Amino acid sequence: MNQILSLLFILTLVGCSHKKPTNKISDCHQLLGKIILLQSERSEAGKRMVMVAEAFKTKHIQRQDYMEARDQWLSFENAMITRLGRLYFKAQEKKCFDNIKTLK
Repeated sequence: MNQILSLLFILTLVGCSHKKPTNKISDCHQLLGKIILLQSERSEAGKRMVMVAEAFKTKHIQRQDYMEARDQWLSFENAMITRLGRLYFKAQEKKCFDNIKTLK
């Protein structure tokens, strides 16, 4: 019986030895870095869309050009929100937001 338990223990160790332990700080750093980059891209796209909207309001671009730019921006915004939502969810799962103090 002891031999069987010893064998099972050794097989368990060998089976788990290939798994690399996760480094929470590194994982969170990568996730939060990606979030910051995507939020920055999203912000820049939003600023460009505001400029396009202002150009349309002042009759500097035609309605068709405005609508094309708007459709492209909406598609981009939807894709970014989807990607960001997944990253925020992963970060929450890894407890990346635990022990973070909020600004008041």
